[in-house]
Amino acid sequence: MASLLIYHIAERERYYAARSDGSPYVPAGAEREGFVHCSRWSQLQRVARTFFADRSDLIVLEIDCGIVDADVRYERALDAPDDYPHVYGPIPGPAIVGRLGVAWPAPGIPRFDRFAAGADEPVAIEPAWSLSIRRAGPDDRLQIARMNHQLREDEGYPDDLSVAALEQRLADWIADGYDAWLYTATADQSGQTRATVGYALVDSGRSPFYIRQLFIVRGARRCGFGRRAVDLLMNHYGGGVFDVDALCINGAAIRFWHSLGFRDRVVSMRLDRADSTRSSATA
Repeated sequence: MASLLIYHIAERERYYAARSDGSPYVPAGAEREGFVHCSRWSQLQRVARTFFADRSDLIVLEIDCGIVDADVRYERALDAPDDYPHVYGPIPGPAIVGRLGVAWPAPGIPRFDRFAAGADEPVAIEPAWSLSIRRAGPDDRLQIARMNHQLREDEGYPDDLSVAALEQRLADWIADGYDAWLYTATADQSGQTRATVGYALVDSGRSPFYIRQLFIVRGARRCGFGRRAVDLLMNHYGGGVFDVDALCINGAAIRFWHSLGFRDRVVSMRLDRADSTRSSATA
């Protein structure tokens, strides 16, 4: 199974019981059904609304399939519009690479809050938190690769690159001269409540500077961090001219970059003859 990120909504008490003694996590009912129900990120809100509405005893586990020994299959669930990932075995502790809390700001509307570093309870990241930037080192590359996987899913790329492959690609880009940056949000001056909220990848050897990737993590959006992240990046490079690309299907990204003053320069086009042939055959 490729090293992809999937999500499981767990009861906190059961998850922490397994965590306390180092046991793999197995939800109630998994022994009977033979697998652990999971979802892609795009499916998570529907699952929360349908099966866990307004419950306050939940936690979302972010799972790296590449660290799961059991078989992971994408299968159609009852009355579901698409396939859902099912893990046919327990979830080992190291495979749980992220955690989010589940809040209900309005009835039936879930919000997923990213955990702060070292915290056992979710902390909702607020716009008032300060944002800082630092250059990423070799030990940060796996974390960035996992965020890159989320970015690709948000942009609608197929799941054709594993986290391991994305980490190697990142290492190759850095070897070719790219700069990798991490963003940290901090609640107060003590620095004890903080969270990694995003990353950027910049080709600083190109003229103009090229922002290849900029990403704010799920659970830390709508806080103004994207705009502040770009400001920190530009301040580091002393201003100047910057280029960025956005997929035509990613309307949110296009609106974001336009709001910062970026303007369209070229239209890149692609013809997929296989798609054209299929369209002609069904017309």
